[in-house]
Amino acid sequence: MNRTRTGRATQILFLVAAMCAFGQQVLAQSIVGVVQRQRGDASSSRIGATTALALGAAVFAGDVVRTGTDARIEIRLLDDSRFTLGENAEMAIDEMTFSPDASQGDVGRQALR
Repeated sequence: MNRTRTGRATQILFLVAAMCAFGQQVLAQSIVGVVQRQRGDASSSRIGATTALALGAAVFAGDVVRTGTDARIEIRLLDDSRFTLGENAEMAIDEMTFSPDASQGDVGRQALR
């Protein structure tokens, strides 16, 4: 019986440690905006995974956003500014700095294509 409790406690501790590690990774990702408008195919790549974007999808710091042929996407940032990517475009969103009190923001980004 004591051995079963020790094994179960070890499993629980391992699960909690794994959840904490995963949680830190999620918390490290900051939402910088959402997809406001979209026509055609668009995707974002984050931590080695690519996801199709749709209206209302969150865009995170560190994402690389791509559009396909005849595609267009508008992303509304936290400071309520917007940027649009045309077809066959690729942009890395490095960071977002926003101060709600001052209603000021800045986004670090670089056009890749």
